[in-house]
Amino acid sequence: MVWAWWLLGILVVLQAVMLCYLILSKSRQIRYEKRKEESFQKLLPAVLTFSESEGDAPELPKEKKLRREIVEELLDRITAVTLESEARNRLLGYAGTELAPAYEQILNKGTWAERMNALYYIEDFRLEQAADMAAVHIKEHEPKEEEYRQTARVLAVLDHPEAARLLVEDTPSSERFIKEMLRRLPAERLLELVEQLDETPEHDRLRQALYVYAGEQGILSLLPYVEAALIRENKETRLRAMRALCYFGHMQDPDRAASFFQSVHWEERMYACKLTRALSRESWRQEVMERLGDESWWVRSAAAEALRSFSDGEILLEFARSSHPDRYGRDMADAWLSMEVEV
Repeated sequence: MVWAWWLLGILVVLQAVMLCYLILSKSRQIRYEKRKEESFQKLLPAVLTFSESEGDAPELPKEKKLRREIVEELLDRITAVTLESEARNRLLGYAGTELAPAYEQILNKGTWAERMNALYYIEDFRLEQAADMAAVHIKEHEPKEEEYRQTARVLAVLDHPEAARLLVEDTPSSERFIKEMLRRLPAERLLELVEQLDETPEHDRLRQALYVYAGEQGILSLLPYVEAALIRENKETRLRAMRALCYFGHMQDPDRAASFFQSVHWEERMYACKLTRALSRESWRQEVMERLGDESWWVRSAAAEALRSFSDGEILLEFARSSHPDRYGRDMADAWLSMEVEV
């Protein structure tokens, strides 16, 4: 039984040691947070003054971790409410001077959480001084890793040449992620990007995402490329181009889309009807009326919606309900008229 008492005593001592360690760690963290808050409150007026004038930067604490975290918090709070570009740029330049060396060390030796946190701050503060280190850092990771994706976002927001190279030569598999990168690039870089794409299928995924994004954002400089995609062999590329044109609501040559009313693919016939509505192309009413009797429910629904958008849409749907040669077309017209009444 003696060994049992010894074991119990050891367990009690271990628990006491662990409890003391937790208390000391918590106490140390509380003191650190208090120091950080006091430093923040002391430095905030000085940093605000610095952002609005040509004076010297305020003196910061010597301790590296405390210094970095205070600068991060100061910039995070101030840049969130500082709209004046000159003051904001002055602060961001200050951030680059203070934070870039610290982030380089973290990216080289920090834990995963520390590296990710640094990458998020680099993106938020747009630290141009960190662009090259991000270009080196991304080569150390695989595309399936979140750290790779966040580094790619950093490269895009900093407009580093490596971002365009990644999109063209190592196109991500996720369209959502491609659009995240496109959203961070300047519009003029997107035009350069689309001009780099060749006719190979390897570029189809990027091309499709680029067209849809251009339509969503209304980037008119890319409109000619989107329209030209209507004659591509890849059906998915044509569909994405038609979807983008629906977002644009404009075409330089609308007749390019007219042939899709007779396409063998129901998706293209559906988008032809959607484009009619987006372009307010009432001269296509006969083609749309024919599609009201299409074999696909989706095409019939898009045709009815297009007809209803015309200036005399209700009259056209009334005519179709009573006189359309296809019974499914009559039913669809009736359904849309009933929907109008319910609304």
